[in-house]
Amino acid sequence: MRTLLAFKWPLLMCAIAAMIAAWLITSLLPGPSISLVIPDETSFQVTKPGRYTLWLEAAASTHAHSKLVIFSTTLPPGVSIAVTKPDGAAVPIQTEWPTSKNNSSVGTIQQAIGNIRFDSPGSYRIAVEGLNEKRALLLDQSDMRGFVLKIFIAMGLPMVFLGCLGWALLIFLTRRRKPADAIPPIPR
Repeated sequence: MRTLLAFKWPLLMCAIAAMIAAWLITSLLPGPSISLVIPDETSFQVTKPGRYTLWLEAAASTHAHSKLVIFSTTLPPGVSIAVTKPDGAAVPIQTEWPTSKNNSSVGTIQQAIGNIRFDSPGSYRIAVEGLNEKRALLLDQSDMRGFVLKIFIAMGLPMVFLGCLGWALLIFLTRRRKPADAIPPIPR
């Protein structure tokens, strides 16, 4: 038992590194997304509360017609977007400045409009004024805050893991029993 306790710190550090790696992987996976076609007032369901990014999609597949539709990459001046809760209370939209662009893996081109925090699941409404032609919006939980920091942590985790395994190996090698012939005889 005493020999196993010698390995507690390197094994604990390996377990912490593995938990951080699992958290990094899950934090970089995209969350649920909601596709919307505007300018009509549209209601949508939020199933998982949290911080969402509101994207303007320049090329999108509409769910109603299952075909690819190309939209403009910008909103014209004077467009206002309002998101409200079922009771009519406004949900604030924090604007992205400068705006960020995203070319997703499925070929859509997206431009970030802003961030919205939904505190609870439920039905919400989005209303757009000052827009005459249809556009596609996407709400998703892809959170890119701290992305660079997460990448640096991910790059350092293998070194921490291998260092802890080396530490455990060093403990193992220094605690091995000496061979029987190396033990001096007991004087009589």
